[in-house]
Amino acid sequence: MKKLELVHLTTYLPYNLKLVNYLETHIGELKGINTSFDISIAYDEQPDLDWSDNNLYYHDKLQFKPILRPLSDLIKEVEISGKKIIPIIELAKLEYPNYKELVSLEQPIETDFNYTIQFKTKNDMTVKMRIGSYNKNGMQTILDIDCYGSDGKVSKMFSRSFLRELVIKWHFDIYCLIDHKLAIDINTLKK
Repeated sequence: MKKLELVHLTTYLPYNLKLVNYLETHIGELKGINTSFDISIAYDEQPDLDWSDNNLYYHDKLQFKPILRPLSDLIKEVEISGKKIIPIIELAKLEYPNYKELVSLEQPIETDFNYTIQFKTKNDMTVKMRIGSYNKNGMQTILDIDCYGSDGKVSKMFSRSFLRELVIKWHFDIYCLIDHKLAIDINTLKK
C-alpha cells in the first residue's frame, strides 16, 4: 500500500473521523468528499461550522492523515466517548449477552493477526472470539470476527456486521494504515 485511497476515508465518514495535517499542527474532522476527490474538513477551532456551508476548507486527501486506533488497542483499556473500556470485552458482551467472566486476552503471534478473547458464559460455555485483519502487506485489509464454542465449532453469528461497524465507529485501523505510515496512531499524537 503506497497511498491513502478514498475507501480508507469513506469507511469512517459517518463516524466523525479526525484528521491531522502532516506537520501535526492542525486537527479537523472529516465532513465530506467532493467530486474532485478533495476532502472537506471542519477544524476543531471551528466546531460549529456547518459542513454543507461554503465555509468548509477543502484539501487534497494526501495532505492529511486519519487519526486511528491500532488493532492492538482492542485488548487494552481505552477511552471511547468518555467511557473507559476494553473494546474486545465490550464486543464479546454485545455478541454474548450472557457473558460471565474473562478467561484470557491474547495478542497475535508473528504469523497471526488476530486478537483473541476467551471467556465463559453464564451457562459455563467457554467461547473464544477472534478479531483480526488479513492481507496485512496487501492492498486491502479485511476485518474478520469469529467465535468458537467449547466444541471448537464456529458459533452462529447474527450480529457480526454490527460488531464490525462498532470497530469502525471506534476508529480502529482496519486497513493497517498506521503500519504503512498513512495514518497516525491516536496513542502517539502530540497532546
